[in-house]
Amino acid sequence: MPFISYAQNFEDVMLWRALKHVKNGTYVDVGAQHPLIDSVSKAFYDHGWRGIHIEPVQQYADLLRLERPDETILQVALGEDNGTLEFEVINDTGLSTGVKKYAESHTHDHDFHSETVIVPLLTISSALQFLKNQPIHWLKIDVEGFEQQVLKGWNSQILRPWIMVIEATEPLSTEPKHQQWESILTEANYIFVYFDGLNRFYVAQEHANLIDAFSSPPNVFDAARLSGLMSAEWCRGLIEQHHLDIMEKDKHIKQLESEIVLNNTALQNYRTKISQLEEIFKTTINQQQNLETKVQDLNQISHNWYIQAIQANQKIQEIFESHSWQFTKPLRFLSRLTQSPKHSTKQLIQKTGTWLLSKPSTRTLGLKIYKALPNRTQNTIKNLIKGNAIDHNAEININPAKLMSINDLSPDAKVIYKKLISASTGK
Repeated sequence: MPFISYAQNFEDVMLWRALKHVKNGTYVDVGAQHPLIDSVSKAFYDHGWRGIHIEPVQQYADLLRLERPDETILQVALGEDNGTLEFEVINDTGLSTGVKKYAESHTHDHDFHSETVIVPLLTISSALQFLKNQPIHWLKIDVEGFEQQVLKGWNSQILRPWIMVIEATEPLSTEPKHQQWESILTEANYIFVYFDGLNRFYVAQEHANLIDAFSSPPNVFDAARLSGLMSAEWCRGLIEQHHLDIMEKDKHIKQLESEIVLNNTALQNYRTKISQLEEIFKTTINQQQNLETKVQDLNQISHNWYIQAIQANQKIQEIFESHSWQFTKPLRFLSRLTQSPKHSTKQLIQKTGTWLLSKPSTRTLGLKIYKALPNRTQNTIKNLIKGNAIDHNAEININPAKLMSINDLSPDAKVIYKKLISASTGK
């Protein structure tokens, strides 16, 4: 697993170089602040170490509890005595302090705003008494000018971290201040081994074998990776670029989300149209099926009518070819002649007599009828048909719809009709 550095000034890299052989070690971080940004303990935590965080600021204590639920978080300030402390909180920074003059300087020189709160105050020995005689592999103190007071509350006979890291300059300054408290460490048999420009590193005399690890500053041979979460200036450019990249990606994501919304709307519209078209298609299919059924019914009806027409035509042909149709031809002829009131009996006799005498096939029948009539009638008929040109090819067109019954004939026509029937049947 690679070592990823989160600390502000590579303090974690130096400590890891000296202590990487320790498995599941223990640390104490006094003034822990953020669980990720500038954290000295994060890399160790990721490698299985666990420890105690001492942080009086509510904001950061809550973050630590959230990110490190399996570690001990003490929301107190450390000092020379037990009690309470007027603590100056400067939100969203690592500059909160128990030294009022530093808070005033930050407000005046850097336009920060501080808020005074009362916090519990314990000595480091009383706060960590549950670790009595247990190994503490490193202890870091970063309390913004309150380091001397913290060290005055330390019992070096009870708590002996292998390595101690203590911020050694005035807040936001390169001015050293370790002269105020370094004697406490040297008198407790701790050896100064390294200064990184911000912190001084001390090794307990009984662990002097670790001193060689501090012979050089962090370098490529440490094989450490940057987390990008340091507040140091060399990381800010990368962080700012990272934030710009994130903003650009967020903008692109929003554009894509908008396109997704539009595409989903269009897709829903298409689905609606498809559903409508499917309904139209179903309706059309049903209509087509109904039409096909009607066409089949009409074809069947048409076929039935065709069969009936053929049968009717056959019957008509049989009627036209029957003897009765031939024998009633004169009657049909008479019926046609009498359709108009302008046709008189005289015209009837004239036309009938002319037709009977015009063809050899009916001449004999006509003469029989003629001789059977009274003399006066014979003379009348003779005068009526005398001189008429007879067309032997003449046909009489009969309208079957206008056929008459015998009751529609005049008395003389009735006499002639009866004689015709009698002569044609031989009765």
